[in-house]
Amino acid sequence: MGLFRLAVPTLLLAFARGDDMRTKLKTNCTSHDLKWSTEGGSPVVGPIPTRCMQLDLSNTRIGDAAAEALARALGQPGAPALKVLKLQRNRIGDSGAAALSFYIAGCEVVHLSSNAIGDEGAQAIATALTRQAQAAANNGPGLTLRALHLANNLIEPEGGVALGRSLRGNPVLEVLVLDYNPIGAEGARALAATVRSPGTNIRDLRLTRTRAGDSGVAALGAALASEHCRLVNLEIGLNGAGDEGAMGVAKGLEEGARFLEALYLTGHPSNLRNDGNPDHSGEPLGDLGAVAIAQAIAERNRNKDPERRSKLRVLDLSRGEMGDAGAEAIGSMLRADAKLEVLKLQENLVGDTGAMALARALSSPPPLEPPPLPLADETPGKEAQVSSKGRALGEWVPRLRALEELHLRFNNVHEEGASALWAALRLNPQMHQLVLYDNMVSGTVMDRVRECLHKAPGPRLAEALEERKQLLAQSPGTGGDGQEAGDVRDDEARRGLEAVYDLLSGCGLGELFETITADLGVECPSDLAHVDRPDLHALAHQSAHQQSATAGESAVTGKRLRPPARTPLGEGG
Repeated sequence: MGLFRLAVPTLLLAFARGDDMRTKLKTNCTSHDLKWSTEGGSPVVGPIPTRCMQLDLSNTRIGDAAAEALARALGQPGAPALKVLKLQRNRIGDSGAAALSFYIAGCEVVHLSSNAIGDEGAQAIATALTRQAQAAANNGPGLTLRALHLANNLIEPEGGVALGRSLRGNPVLEVLVLDYNPIGAEGARALAATVRSPGTNIRDLRLTRTRAGDSGVAALGAALASEHCRLVNLEIGLNGAGDEGAMGVAKGLEEGARFLEALYLTGHPSNLRNDGNPDHSGEPLGDLGAVAIAQAIAERNRNKDPERRSKLRVLDLSRGEMGDAGAEAIGSMLRADAKLEVLKLQENLVGDTGAMALARALSSPPPLEPPPLPLADETPGKEAQVSSKGRALGEWVPRLRALEELHLRFNNVHEEGASALWAALRLNPQMHQLVLYDNMVSGTVMDRVRECLHKAPGPRLAEALEERKQLLAQSPGTGGDGQEAGDVRDDEARRGLEAVYDLLSGCGLGELFETITADLGVECPSDLAHVDRPDLHALAHQSAHQQSATAGESAVTGKRLRPPARTPLGEGG
C-alpha cells in the first residue's frame, strides 16, 4: 500500500513533465501553449516553446498590451525564430504593430488582417522591412518575409505609400494583401511604382475596395506593361473605377502582363458613387472599358510567339454596366483564347445578343497553334498542302476549351440567349458551372442546364464529339487542291489528330477515334496509335467522378475561384 501511495504522485509528476516536454517540442503553437499572467497590471507571456515555428493567436482579441508582451517574449534569449505568425482579428492597433514590427519582418508569413492598424503601425512595419533590406545588403541576415496580410485595417494613403516604398526591389516578398484599407489613389500609385521596380518579386497583389479610383486602377494597370512586373494575381475591384481605369488596365494587358493569370476588376457598388470621394464620382465599368480589355487580350493572343500570348485564366468584370457590346467583344476574345478558365460577368446588363455572342464563341473550335513558317528558300508545294477534310479534322476539337466557369447571374438574359448557352454547354464538357440564375429564363431551360451539368464529362464529351462530327460532315468541301480526300501531311493537321486522340483516350473513349477518322475518310498516320502516351484514363475517371458528384452544388453556389498559381502563402485573410 505504501509503495502504491509513493508510485501515484511519481507517475502524475512524470506525466506532467512529459506534457511539459511535449509542449516544448511543439512546432505549431496556439494560445493554449503559452503561459499568460499579469504583472503590475500588464500582461506577461511566458517562454515560447523553443521549437515553435508557427504561432497562431488568431481571433483571441489580445489587444495592444498583450501584443507588446508577446514582442517582449519573442525577444528573450532562447526564443524561437518564428516562420508563421497569425494574429488576425485581435484588436491590435498601431502600438502593438510597432512593437511586433521587428519580428514581423523576420517571419516568412504574417497574418494581421482585421485589426485596427493605421498609418503609424504600417510605417513601423515599413521601417522594419527597410532596415532588414539594408542589413541584407550589408551581408547581414537575409530577407525572409514572403507574405504579408494586412486586409481590413485602417491604413490610409500615408501608410500605403510607406509600405510601397519599403518593398521596392524586395526580391523575397510574393504576397501583399491590403484589401479594405482606404489607401486611396496615392497609395495605389505608390504600389504600382513598386511592382514595376527592378528586383521586386510581388506575385499576388490584393487591393479590393481600397478607394483607388480610376487614377489608381489605371496606374496599377499600366504597371503591368513593365518588363519588371511579376504579377500573377491582381485584385483591384470595388475601387470606384469605371471605363477610364479599365482602359488603363487594357493598355497594360496589351503591352505586357507576361505572367498575369488572374484579374479581378469588379465594378464598384452603387453606394460608393456619391460618397464624397472624387475618385468615386465616375460611372461604373461599362461597354467601353470591357471592349478595351477584350481587344487587348485578343491582340495578345494573335502574337505568333507563344511566350507573348496572354496567360490569363481568371477574368472578373462583374458588378458593372456592361451590355451586349461588351459581351460581343468578349465573345470575339474567346474565339482566340484557349486558356481562360473562369469568366465572371454577373450583375451587368448583358442581354440575349451578348449571350448568343458568347455561345457562338464557345461553340467554335478552339484556336490552333500557327503552323511553322517555311524557310526562305522553300516554296509551299504539294507536301505542305492538306486536304480540306484533313485540315478540318485538325481544327476539329484539337483540344477542349479551358473555360470551366461562366457566371451571368443578375443580367438581362432571356430564353433565346439561355438556350444558345445551353447548346454551347453541351459542346464544352469541361464546363462545370454555367450560372444563369436571376435572369428572365424559364424553368425548362434551367432544368436542361442543370441536367447537362450533372452528367459526367465522359458521356458529355461523347455527345459533343458526335455533334461536332455531324457539323463537320455538313461543311462544304471534301477534298481538293489536287489531294486525295483524307490526306494528312503537315504538322498542323497531325497535331490536331494527336490532340483528338489524346483527348478521347484520356476520357476512356479511345475506340471512338478510329470510328471518327473512318467516317470522315481521313487516313490516320500508321504510327499515331503506337506512340507512347501518358495513361490519363485513371485521372479522367477520377475527375469525372468528382465533377459529377459536385456539379449540382458548384452550379448553384458559384464559389469564387482563386487562381491556381497561388501557394499556401496566399491563403487566408
